[in-house]
Amino acid sequence: PRKYAVHFLEGQKLVQDMALMHQ
Repeated sequence: PRKYAVHFLEGQKLVQDMALMHQ
């Protein structure tokens, strides 16, 4: 459902933020 997709997108953003912080 949609809620699952939203959680997935939020997870992707979190992973990106973590990757940027560790650069």
